[in-house]
Amino acid sequence: MKPNLATVLAALLAASVFSTASGAPAKATLGTPQIYKKVSGRDLRVYTVLPEKWTPRDERPAVVIFHGGGWVQGTPAAMNRHASHFASKGMVCFLVEYRLLPKKGADTPAMCMRDARSAMRWVRGHANEFGVDPARIAACGGSAGGQLAASTALINSPDFDEPGEATVTSHRPDALILFNPVIDNGPDGYGHKRTGDDYRSFSPFHNVTPGAPPAIILCGTADKYIPVKMLRDFEAAMKTVGARCEVRLYDGQKHGFYLGDGKYQNLACSEADAFLTSLGWLVSKTPR
Repeated sequence: MKPNLATVLAALLAASVFSTASGAPAKATLGTPQIYKKVSGRDLRVYTVLPEKWTPRDERPAVVIFHGGGWVQGTPAAMNRHASHFASKGMVCFLVEYRLLPKKGADTPAMCMRDARSAMRWVRGHANEFGVDPARIAACGGSAGGQLAASTALINSPDFDEPGEATVTSHRPDALILFNPVIDNGPDGYGHKRTGDDYRSFSPFHNVTPGAPPAIILCGTADKYIPVKMLRDFEAAMKTVGARCEVRLYDGQKHGFYLGDGKYQNLACSEADAFLTSLGWLVSKTPR
């Protein structure tokens, strides 16, 4: 008989496979891999990091995390520390592997966005097996990973659904945690060379509508890719449609400040914690 996924996860947890210690190898992705999609001759995985005292009967909040790298490089391991941090707060964390674009060429990020949607649907569709509350799933990302996270929340075009994939399960997160996100793909934003004249289809900034989930954005004032004014304009656009959006700025910090283990990375995670606490997410519900 094929073992139940929850039973396997419980056994792995007992064996400390899901350690959230920060001493993991720098290039190894934390957690245990699960295949969320088979496409183009390859398996794409999410790596699950469970909190202490997790059981499959829990109804915990979850966070689905997308790494940065301009859609052309990077691995889920880049966000190991973030998964470890949020797991230490009681959340179930999923680090997402997605297809990368060729460094040379003009390919749009559509393929990456399809993978992001698929990962969100997979997590929500398996919520019961992972002890996750399907109504408390956040998307989190840094840089281009921030664009992917935000796209799952704000862009609804079926053009970014994987062909042939069932779409009955929603890909939209219930909150956003964005670290210096590529939020604007317009002429003055990052990635416009790839999105071209069709940038409105790809750009979260240009797809803010009523019903957008609450969001927090964490960014340095010296980020040469993500101007402060653009973030403030996005914040205003979100508030105009009745959505909560908070921008937190860190003086003198450059793009990628959220990586590593420095003062500002820790401060940004603490502010994300406060945001999640205000949503009531960091207090686990009583297990069923």
